[in-house]
Amino acid sequence: MTCRLFVRTLVAGSIVAAAFLSGSLHVDAAPAANGWTETTLHAFQNGPDSAAASSALMADAAGNLYGETQGAYLPCPDSHAAHGPIGIRAVCGTVYELIPPSKPGGMWAEKILYAFNGHDGTCCPRGGLTFDAAGNLFGAMGDGLKGAGALFELSPTKSGPWSRTVIYRFRNGADGNAPTGSMVFDQHGNLFGVTALGGSTFAGTVFEVSPPQTAGEPWVHRVLLSFTNDGPNGFLPQGGPVLDAAGALYGTTLFGGTFTNFCQSGCGVVYRLVPSRPGGNYVQQVLLRFNGANDGALPQDGLVFDRAGSLYGTTSLGQPGGAAPAGSVFRLAPPGRPGASWTETVLYAFRQYPNDAAYPHAGVRFDAAGDLYGTSQDGGGSRQVGTVFRLAPPPPGGTTWTESLLHIFGAKNDGIYPDYDVLVGKGGVYVTTMWGGASPNCTGEIPGCGAAFALSP
Repeated sequence: MTCRLFVRTLVAGSIVAAAFLSGSLHVDAAPAANGWTETTLHAFQNGPDSAAASSALMADAAGNLYGETQGAYLPCPDSHAAHGPIGIRAVCGTVYELIPPSKPGGMWAEKILYAFNGHDGTCCPRGGLTFDAAGNLFGAMGDGLKGAGALFELSPTKSGPWSRTVIYRFRNGADGNAPTGSMVFDQHGNLFGVTALGGSTFAGTVFEVSPPQTAGEPWVHRVLLSFTNDGPNGFLPQGGPVLDAAGALYGTTLFGGTFTNFCQSGCGVVYRLVPSRPGGNYVQQVLLRFNGANDGALPQDGLVFDRAGSLYGTTSLGQPGGAAPAGSVFRLAPPGRPGASWTETVLYAFRQYPNDAAYPHAGVRFDAAGDLYGTSQDGGGSRQVGTVFRLAPPPPGGTTWTESLLHIFGAKNDGIYPDYDVLVGKGGVYVTTMWGGASPNCTGEIPGCGAAFALSP
């Protein structure tokens, strides 16, 4: 079968490698679970609602959902152009809200919070949104055809579109280029994220932006880490960082680590950044270098913590003939004593079975019972256009996590190639796709304008 390795940021480079793992390995594929129902919340039409979902969904306390589209066609015009079924798009991406129906079975309503139009050289929000304590939304976007990307804040208004402020524009130098993945706030209101490119050797950065002391002044940008493209410590991050209670940051890189014939640019790493003191420099530690053969390679998203402080994530690919040729879901447990190594366990290895998920680009998320949920870009059936899967933890005394497929994409009006995390909610899981859905207004080799879906048991 063909591996569709759609790297979210377009880069040059070949495949890579990393470290040895310990723990149990489960590779048996499971049949699709019965009884889960898919509901389309919104199918994008490439009109005022734009097209091509470019983030996972997030929820507020009232159950409203928020997400981004980046638009279906490039280049984005510098003026409003009449949109059509095929051609240049008038809306260069949106930040949108999906409002649940007042009665069960009713229709969800979409509200455009902000539409990017290219007038000021900005377009194409991507990677995910983050709320601050005051209810403002923060995200990253492209910066026209010549720009290096920017960070924005959206603030609610009394009526009409939300107010947008660009809080930082990247300059494609030491400060970074192409912000990607979601960002995270610390308790002081500082915002942390990554760029896939830029930095001292154009291999990506981890950055911090801090709010101004005086209203109206610029946010302050600081590079915490510039990755180097000679690679043992990783480079080209794709997923945003997560933050622990002590202020340390954790993330993954697509490349770097250990280099092999399969992983000629490195199979990727899991890293930690530890502040030397409050406000001081950060020190990088590599917690894991993937090896490609046993634990997969090329993690394309960030990580998630469990309550015990272990980290969970995915790899998107693996060495042919290895234990995880179609990627993996892994756990990285902290050491029991200072200075010891973190311990990797592969919870599930995707093996390209026709009824299994394959090649996950997104990470995984927990529900209240401790089950993990994720998406894959491939697998699931004859069309091989993606799945939503669940991993249930082993019973007491056991070691094997059990996989089930909750949904196989590819039916009529369905999405294809899910690329972002699921949102786990009270009634099920919510997922977006960049392509597919019930719209005739995006045509080409990969049809459809994308959609947002709910899956419920």
